[in-house]
Amino acid sequence: MKSDYNRISEPETNILKISFLIISVLSVLGSYFAYLILGIINLLENHNFSNKENCNLWYYGLVSYLLITFEFIMLLSYKLDLKQVSVQVLLINLFTKIGLSIWGSFEMFSSNQCENLTDTNLWVFSILNVSIQFTFIIILICLILVKKLKK
Repeated sequence: MKSDYNRISEPETNILKISFLIISVLSVLGSYFAYLILGIINLLENHNFSNKENCNLWYYGLVSYLLITFEFIMLLSYKLDLKQVSVQVLLINLFTKIGLSIWGSFEMFSSNQCENLTDTNLWVFSILNVSIQFTFIIILICLILVKKLKK
């Protein structure tokens, strides 16, 4: 005889799903808005690094910041419905992310001109941008594969 003690009813399961969804969405939005605010503060405080010769780390941070902001606005214009987004748009976004992550990695790890910036917030912000881009590369590859498999 099975015990009903550990069973969760259907309404309780729906409440748990909705609660998890709300918490997830609020966490992502909160993280994004923290990124927006701290990114602007970081870029403004570290503007003096934009004048360094042969070190484009500040410009990389600015371009990454602007593109991530633009993509978020574009995603909101689709009303978060990824079914409307075509494979071509996803591919363009994927190649843009790959290019930006290569540029950021090169500026941080291959360029000897930026070595003196390793203890700055600009360096941390650039690592955050590269990490976000690698994460989005994985997500975009998965989305493209799912869209291609559905056809």
